[in-house]
Amino acid sequence: MRFIFKGVARPDGAGCEDGPHAVSPRPDRAGILQALETDGGGRQEIVNEARAWLKAWERLPDADWTPLPSMTKVNFSALLEDAETKVKALVTATADDREARRDFNQMLVDLWADCVDWYLDATAVFPEETPD
Repeated sequence: MRFIFKGVARPDGAGCEDGPHAVSPRPDRAGILQALETDGGGRQEIVNEARAWLKAWERLPDADWTPLPSMTKVNFSALLEDAETKVKALVTATADDREARRDFNQMLVDLWADCVDWYLDATAVFPEETPD
């Protein structure tokens, strides 16, 4: 997801003129938002960062501020909830997959042991010198 925040000042107090929207310096917003990170080191980290953005957004002095007309706190919250649900489902599916792989690998180990046992039994009944 890419969000464009209009009216947010950079940490140095200057306005951001390099984005698609010119923004005016707003130290009150910058102080709240400057500590936020957007490293996106993984799915859960992205969700955690989005949760932090939402909390910071709720602390802004102008509570009804929206970065874009279609990106309201309600819309962002819904997207965040959907993302959290998907991450939880992915974690569950990954755990289930790991368990299935572990069970499959154990079956292979058991099969190998059965084959070795069978071969030992077969060579005991039919020694090397037995004619075809």
